Amino acid sequence: MVRLPLKSSSNLLGSSRQRAFRCLQGQLRKFEGNQEYCQLYKDFLTEYEQLEHMKKAPSDISHPRYYLPHHGILKPDSSSTKMRVVFNGSSPTSTDITKMYRQIMVHPYNWDLQCILWRNSEDEIATYHLTTVTYGTKAAPFLAIRVLLQLIEDEGHKYPLAIPPLTKGRYVDDIYGGADTKEELSEIAIDLKNLCMAGGLPLAKWQSNSPSTLKMVTEEEMIPSPISFDDCPTSTILLGLLWYPQEDYFSFKINSSSSGSVELWLQKLSWDEPLSPQVTERWCNIREDLKSLINVRAPRWVGTQENATIELHGFSDASQLAMAAVLYLILLTNEHSTEVHNSHCPPTDNNIGSLEEEPQ
Repeated sequence: MVRLPLKSSSNLLGSSRQRAFRCLQGQLRKFEGNQEYCQLYKDFLTEYEQLEHMKKAPSDISHPRYYLPHHGILKPDSSSTKMRVVFNGSSPTSTDITKMYRQIMVHPYNWDLQCILWRNSEDEIATYHLTTVTYGTKAAPFLAIRVLLQLIEDEGHKYPLAIPPLTKGRYVDDIYGGADTKEELSEIAIDLKNLCMAGGLPLAKWQSNSPSTLKMVTEEEMIPSPISFDDCPTSTILLGLLWYPQEDYFSFKINSSSSGSVELWLQKLSWDEPLSPQVTERWCNIREDLKSLINVRAPRWVGTQENATIELHGFSDASQLAMAAVLYLILLTNEHSTEVHNSHCPPTDNNIGSLEEEPQ
C-alpha cells in the first residue's frame, strides 16, 4: 500500500468534476453509436469494481476531490484486453498534482484524489474511488517500481535468481532475462514467478524460445487450446521490432500508410503546399523500398557466452547529399575463436528532406 506523492497540499486543488462530467457525457454519446465499444467499456469497469479496484464513494465529502476524466482505447487485434479504459491523470484544475499506477493499493486517505464519474446499478451518474495505483498518471511508474524494489528487499533472499532480471532486465512492467542453458533458464523463471507472487504480482504473457521453460511457468494459467508461435510474433521494447520466439530471430514490422506527405522543409514549401511530382515520386519509391525490411531477419543470439569479450566498432560518413554507416560486432569467445557480425546502412540521398537513417 502506498501514499500518493503530492507536489503541494490537496487543499489547493481547484474544481475538476465539471471537466470529468463533460468527458463522461461524450463517452455516453459514443456508446449510442457503437454497441460493441459500449459493452466492452462497461465490462472493463464492471470488472474494475468487482476486483475492488474502484468503490462507490460516499456522498459526504471530507477531503478535496480530484476527478479523472476517462476514455476507452479499443484494440480489436489484442489477444488479451481488447478494451482498456484510460484515466487522464494530467487533466488540469487550478493546481497540478502527481498521482499513481494499478495493481498496488493506495492508502484510503488518498482515495478522494482518485475519483471518476460512472453510472451505478440504477443508471445514475455517481462518484467512484479508484483504490489502486492508476496507470496514465505521472507517479504511477515510480510507485510501481518502488514497490517492486521493496519486494526484492523483503523477499529476494528466498529467490536470488530473480533479482538480476528484476533489477537489470526491467522495462516498466516488462521483465527480460535469459541463461546459457535451458536448465538455468527454468530455474531463473521459477524464482522470478515465485518472487513476484510473494508480492501478489502474477506474471503474464510469458515468451521464450524454450518450449519446456514456457510450459513450466505457464502451465497453470494456459488456456486449453495450444498456443503456436509460428505466426505469433512478439513485440519487444524496440518500436517496430518483432521477435519470433520459436525460430528465435528478430524482424521488422512495417506499417506503410497509403497517404503521402504534402510538405518538406528543405523544399521551402508552406505547410499545405503540395510537393512537386518529381519529389513525390522519389519519396514514394523510398517508402516502397521500406516494405522490403519485412524480409530482413536477424538472429537474436549472436554467439555470446559467459566470459566472452564483445567489441562494437562503428564507422560512418556523411555529406550534404548522403550518409552511410556500418557497425561491426566482434565476439571473442577464446584466444583462437573470433566471430564478426556486421550491419550497415547504404548511402542515402537526403536531398528531398530530413530523411535520416541510423545504424541498425
